[in-house]
Amino acid sequence: KIDDSVAKIIKEFSINFENTDSTKSTDVLMGSEEDQKSIHLIMSPTSDEKKLMNGFVIVIEDVTALKKTTARLEGILHHVNVLDQIIYMEMTKSINTIRNAIANININPASSMKLTTRGLDEIEEGINFSKQYRNVGILDPEWQNLSEVVSRAVWSSRVPKEISVDLKIDG
Repeated sequence: KIDDSVAKIIKEFSINFENTDSTKSTDVLMGSEEDQKSIHLIMSPTSDEKKLMNGFVIVIEDVTALKKTTARLEGILHHVNVLDQIIYMEMTKSINTIRNAIANININPASSMKLTTRGLDEIEEGINFSKQYRNVGILDPEWQNLSEVVSRAVWSSRVPKEISVDLKIDG
């Protein structure tokens, strides 16, 4: 079924085709907000043996699913880019920590070993973070237990002992 917006565009296209021999295309939104469809229209003139335009061919394609998939993929790409930037910065910082520790190993071996261990721990945390972040934007959202989420966040951020976190979350 063609709604009024598509019919109006087809009419405008047909008027404009009188002076052209080129194919035209456009995208149209149709339907209500709750049930909106994205339609792609392609119109191409036809001509007779004397090369005079005698009509046109209209291709009407529902591209709603394609548009939704494209939007979802763009969201996933955004998440991948954010993750890439975070991992790059964190890994660079960790590698520099380890390099500094190695450079100073003769001066203070104990401190160098501590810094090297910290750098390796940070790299491991980055790997674990990337595993968790990998599914953000890919999987459908789900309800989560807030107490568990906050507890994991506090545990993984290694909150200093001077700071106490008191969770009073029900349900």
